[in-house]
Amino acid sequence: MTTNTPTGNHSRVRLGAIADILRHHRWKIILISLLGVVGAAAYYFAAPPVYASQAKLMVRYVVDRSAVDQVQNITPASGGQGGDAVMQSELE
Repeated sequence: MTTNTPTGNHSRVRLGAIADILRHHRWKIILISLLGVVGAAAYYFAAPPVYASQAKLMVRYVVDRSAVDQVQNITPASGGQGGDAVMQSELE
């Protein structure tokens, strides 16, 4: 009876080999990781923001009127804006 066993040199990574590599190079790994974190933090705090925005909200002058309201009774002192203020808002 024959058994099927591989006869070639197959490289397999074993857990022990990985542990040995990590143990022997741990200070290099720690140092490079810390340098990366410190460099990223320095860039985050030192770099200017990519963009800046400024916005204004324009609220149009609107008067609620119903069919029973009379147009003649509305005065500028009753809470509405004057014509100059409306024009200034439109210009901005």
